Amino acid sequence: MFRHDALRTIEGYQSTISEAFPSLKMQCFLFNGSFVCGVYEDKNAPRILLALWGDPQQAQIKRNGEVMEEEPGAAEVAVAVALHKWGGKIVDDPDGDHHVMRLGYWIPLKRTDRFEMTGRYDHPAKSEFRITYDPDRRWGGTMSPPERDELRIKPGDAYEISLEPLVGRVIEVLEEKGTCQVNLKRRQSVTLRTWDEEDANKIGNIQSLCLTVEEAISINMGPAREKLTPPGLEQRLEMYASAVRAGDRVPVVRLRVGANASDDLFCEVFRALLHESIDQHIFLEVLRPAKKKRSESKGSG
Repeated sequence: MFRHDALRTIEGYQSTISEAFPSLKMQCFLFNGSFVCGVYEDKNAPRILLALWGDPQQAQIKRNGEVMEEEPGAAEVAVAVALHKWGGKIVDDPDGDHHVMRLGYWIPLKRTDRFEMTGRYDHPAKSEFRITYDPDRRWGGTMSPPERDELRIKPGDAYEISLEPLVGRVIEVLEEKGTCQVNLKRRQSVTLRTWDEEDANKIGNIQSLCLTVEEAISINMGPAREKLTPPGLEQRLEMYASAVRAGDRVPVVRLRVGANASDDLFCEVFRALLHESIDQHIFLEVLRPAKKKRSESKGSG
């Protein structure tokens, strides 16, 4: 059984395949920023593992020029159930509870056969892919945007990849025009707005959540703050998203940043919000240090 987070990253996904099926050898691996399509060849049997992370659209498989009609068998592994501990720590269930997770599909394929798979992913940008095999040229694959299709992500006002402080850039843009599009790695983006009580109230039936980013991430629970690790934040946001859906309300996130806000944690918050699809209404408020009162002068002089 694999760890609860074994399939959360590309590296973990590849490592899990290699550990679960040591007779496989990777021949082609395509990645569009969120989803994967690849091929692993079995060294000991006439078959391949079609590695799919995310289901493509309009996918078609041909073997020796004919569309393959039979249903491929699923390649699955057992992944531990995650338990949320107090303080945000996430561990494997010690009782051995697990989920059965699909890695891909088994396709019968002789070394002398010919193979072609085509399809497309529509997120985060529309990408068409093609994987081919023949005994003379071996494996090949391409993934690219289709003709006349532009990426959905607009040019950003601030970028995670920048070497300059991201939080400072975001605050600068917000002070200038009131909105800021932050483009993250893997073609993800979020749009921030300056916090304004009147604008927030115009949204309607909202359920707001207040997060603070400084040297750590914290959630505001009334007058108190509770510090969270990134896994603990994901747990809280999952609970928040469920409560919003149950109450048929609009999620609104009030994101407060301090002078010592960490860029890494700033981006962790965005990724967690995107993971739970809580990215439509994010308002940012800058925590300014309180001004010291000037002491009254004593005496006349």
